Amino acid sequence: NFDDVWPGRNVSGGEPQKHFWRRAHLYPDGSILGIFEYLGAVKLDSYSRVIWAKDNSFNHDISVTDDGTIYMLEQKPTARPAVNPDLKIMDDHVTRLTQDGDIIDSVSLVDCVLNSPCRTLMDRVLLETADIFHSNTLKVITEEQARVWPIAMPGMVLVSFRELHTIALIDLHEKKVVWWSSDVTRYQHEPIVTPRGTIMMFDNIWCPGRSRVVEIDPKDNAIVWQYAGTPQQPFYSLTCSMVQYLPNGDLMVTSSDEGRAFTIDATGKLTWEFLNPHRAGPNDAFIATLFQCERLPKDFPTHWATPPANARAAKTASLL
Repeated sequence: NFDDVWPGRNVSGGEPQKHFWRRAHLYPDGSILGIFEYLGAVKLDSYSRVIWAKDNSFNHDISVTDDGTIYMLEQKPTARPAVNPDLKIMDDHVTRLTQDGDIIDSVSLVDCVLNSPCRTLMDRVLLETADIFHSNTLKVITEEQARVWPIAMPGMVLVSFRELHTIALIDLHEKKVVWWSSDVTRYQHEPIVTPRGTIMMFDNIWCPGRSRVVEIDPKDNAIVWQYAGTPQQPFYSLTCSMVQYLPNGDLMVTSSDEGRAFTIDATGKLTWEFLNPHRAGPNDAFIATLFQCERLPKDFPTHWATPPANARAAKTASLL
């Protein structure tokens, strides 16, 4: 519980976010890193004991590299007269942490845009809102992805600027955008690099009442593939949602607002489906949001999920 992590902490205006994790990362030893949206992040061991917690305004996404470095999105209210002379903006940052939760550095995404040829994207910023980018995805480029996408280098990050209908590849060391794509999608989430060197993402508002998964060639932004369900079973999520490319070529799709996750093969055939059973409201009209559904590798360790009896007894004794 949030109050177990930060006893007595006042989060006026953030009460709903106390009750869910927007995103989580599961480690092979059963420990887990979760984000209380805009309120902080907590790492727990496999018994749900707090290892460390940070009350920064982390949000939306987590990426953990092979060496244990943690990348998270963070919002910092900042006066930026050159961007908005009348209102403090929410300056989105990419913040890096050690595996022990110590902050390494934090890079402003506003600075990255202003330092780049795509600085004209700032013309799209609405002066009536502080949340000018609403960055919602953060993926660290791996060596394998860099080999299939020549412009990308390991350690660069792929982000999604929801409010600008834009995705961007960012060099955090140079603090600049090295590639971007705009207006292929609207209010998109979860751009990922496929083994083919293409970019795939969830296009939330493809058309009124319909979402799609779309794949583009980053060389020219051409659409090379898309999936919008079938006339009998379309899908639509105004908010959140994600995609995951699976090793066998199937695609995992999470349609968050519908509380639905499903996989399709390369032909678009439905191969697996999950519907969130949790409902609320009159006649169970409200569906519990499914933020994240992720397929783990077949060899992912699960020994910690069924600890030996003596470990369970030790835990019980410690609780008593």
